[in-house]
Amino acid sequence: MKTQILPPPIARLVLAILMCLPIYGSHAFAQKAESYAVFDKATNTLTFKHDTQKPDGAFELNEGDNAPDWYKSDGYANANIIKKVVFDASFANARPTSCYKWFYDCTNLTTIEGIEYLNTENVTNMGWMFSSCEALTILDVSNFDTKNVTNMRYMFSICFALTTLDVSNFDTQNVTNMSNMFSDCSALTTLDLSNFDTKNVTDMSWMFSFDTALITIYASDKFVTTACEEGQNMFKDCTNLVGAVPYDENKRGKEMANYTTGYFTYKAATGIDAPTVSDDTTAEYYDLQGRRLNAPQKGVNIVKRGKKTTKMLVK
Repeated sequence: MKTQILPPPIARLVLAILMCLPIYGSHAFAQKAESYAVFDKATNTLTFKHDTQKPDGAFELNEGDNAPDWYKSDGYANANIIKKVVFDASFANARPTSCYKWFYDCTNLTTIEGIEYLNTENVTNMGWMFSSCEALTILDVSNFDTKNVTNMRYMFSICFALTTLDVSNFDTQNVTNMSNMFSDCSALTTLDLSNFDTKNVTDMSWMFSFDTALITIYASDKFVTTACEEGQNMFKDCTNLVGAVPYDENKRGKEMANYTTGYFTYKAATGIDAPTVSDDTTAEYYDLQGRRLNAPQKGVNIVKRGKKTTKMLVK
């Protein structure tokens, strides 16, 4: 049989197509980037990544009210002893929808690195997110985007060692549950909730309970209890808390969640107000125990002027 030779132009065209096939093939079967977490038992480190290199045994991100697979209860704490959490730079491209129980019962966790790479713009559930992180002393959530979050129940509860917590930028307009949100944060002395909009919150029960070191909670007119159905023991054992009035063990429910007759302090621009000269309303001064003073004294003073209660620092 005689071999048929293709004319040169056609041969060149066929050759060009054949040379392009591997290129088209590589694009056609390109791997899709995935969000996942890897636990290194040797270093007790949980690392979050978003790339095309997901290894065998990596954990997928959880959704809704389902706990993540890296949480394995031993009956008392997470059986995976997580001491360090790292958010890789690649995780900035991830868009989790739930942070439910992400670090729940991580009682040995002391370090979180790269949290600025955690984008929470699509997250709706932050319930129990840091609950029982008993050894964690520093936590930066100032860049969290919380506009879509509806559940913050137990979010920071039982963080015994946490001394500061900046939630001043939280957008809470869609949150419905804040039950136990800050309960048992026994080392916190101040909370700035001045941007909290609680018009849709139905459950505030035990919200600040057992925060025995808490002295000041800053709040604005956006913090309301109009929709709240569960507000019992909201301030239980907040024995050092002082707002418009000092703590009273017999008054510990949602009725005290205000800055006029309750335990909140009104937040002005700087956080600590000084009386203005142009204000003609007579000022009343109190110490942090609620005792009436004849004149301001050195240190922090409670200042009541009409319906407004603020704090004044005298040096």
